Amino acid sequence: MKNEEKLSGLLKDAEGHPMMKAILADKAAAVLGERLLAAAKLRAAMEEADRVIPERQQEVDAQEAHLAEYDKGRSVILDKLTAAKVELAKARQGLEWERSHAEAALLSNYDPRIDDAITFFRDRFEGLRVKDINTQTRTGETNLFTEKKEVFTYSNAAAIKTALSYCRAAIDELERMKLTPDLDADRIEALQKGIPDADELTERAGEKPLEGSRGFNPLHLLKSDDQLSWEIGKIGEKFKKVMTGR
Repeated sequence: MKNEEKLSGLLKDAEGHPMMKAILADKAAAVLGERLLAAAKLRAAMEEADRVIPERQQEVDAQEAHLAEYDKGRSVILDKLTAAKVELAKARQGLEWERSHAEAALLSNYDPRIDDAITFFRDRFEGLRVKDINTQTRTGETNLFTEKKEVFTYSNAAAIKTALSYCRAAIDELERMKLTPDLDADRIEALQKGIPDADELTERAGEKPLEGSRGFNPLHLLKSDDQLSWEIGKIGEKFKKVMTGR
């Protein structure tokens, strides 16, 4: 208890000391300076808010108004689009109904000669599918340097393929004829007469090595050592005559 009273007395004496008074005054001045600076920043922030916030709010309000206008316009467009799709579906359905009934009417009483022609081409098509391929091979000239002989192959494979494609196309055309009001008998006759000749041979040229050939060696085309030596000697003689003048 005595120590506390003694300490309290010392503090009172220190507060009255000039040095302590100076320290407390400096601290109070520093605190006041900090508060003045904070107050200035607060005032500047409030002034800036009073200037900027209304501008930004005005911009937000304007964009919201534009969005509301756009949504309203978009809603109108969507309604029109939906109505257009409904009308399109109705038109398709009605036209499809008309088309199917018209086709059914045309397919119910077309000329039976069309079916006869279709059967004709189907039979011809099946016959072409199993037709034997005729292949013939003929030899031509022989090249002794390459040790190969010309070979010419003749086949009707391409002709069969062409005839098959023709029959398929003819059947498709005849199916479309069922939907025409009048029968084109001349066209049917022309189709039947126009089938390509499946026996026509197509030539294909090639080469094959001669029997016992070891293959072509490009070195065989080079001159022999004796031939080269003889030619070099001749060149030397000519050079000597030119240099000596004799």
